[in-house]
Amino acid sequence: MTVVAKREMAWIPLVGLGCWLMGFHFVNRTNPTTARTSMRAAADQVRRQDLSLLMAPEGTRSPTGLLQPFRLGAFYASADADAPIVAILVNGADKLFPRQWAYCRPGTVTLELLTLMPSGAADPSREAIHARAEHLRALYQAALHEAD
Repeated sequence: MTVVAKREMAWIPLVGLGCWLMGFHFVNRTNPTTARTSMRAAADQVRRQDLSLLMAPEGTRSPTGLLQPFRLGAFYASADADAPIVAILVNGADKLFPRQWAYCRPGTVTLELLTLMPSGAADPSREAIHARAEHLRALYQAALHEAD
């Protein structure tokens, strides 16, 4: 498996070093050109080595705990690598480790396997990528509503 993470994680003491040693692909989200280059490198590695790619579709933790719009990088990477998307809902993490906190509280986080979505390599058009992202976001939203 390989992981895509925001570049800011690289600067967290010990965490960044561990991520770098494990071969994470860091994405500079402020520069679209370098972000695309990083995403293509991750997709190429997935395709060449038959790996899985771990990404968060929102791109970052929500400041409110509510579901944010999905960023499209995961969907483009899935199409580029011809790899399916395994949608996993992480529920409750926002209550145990809010965005601005430096530590976690004890508690329970649930993981729910939502769906296996085909790669989208057959139609990697911008419109198809957007439609896939919106469809998956709607599945997440419905699952979160059921969990409440």
